[in-house]
Amino acid sequence: MEMAEVFQLIGGMLLTFAALPQITQIYMTKSAEGLNITTFLMILIGNACKIIYAIHIAVNGYGTILIFTTGASFLIIVILLALILYYRYYYDEY
Repeated sequence: MEMAEVFQLIGGMLLTFAALPQITQIYMTKSAEGLNITTFLMILIGNACKIIYAIHIAVNGYGTILIFTTGASFLIIVILLALILYYRYYYDEY
């Protein structure tokens, strides 16, 4: 594994797990008040673009780590968006 791949792996893992504290807070407080859905939609679209790019470079033998870390980040943001939508529009406190 080259040094660039190590940095990609470390950075990808940090970015992937960066949303976990937000997910925990939403779940524990049962509230998504103050969170902007547009921000997380933009992050989701950006991750989708990165996955497409990673697949493109994986054809040349590179980008495998990028596919996995970005894919994991994509899934976590989907979970985060689902929680925001649920607690903002469907959750009944009573």
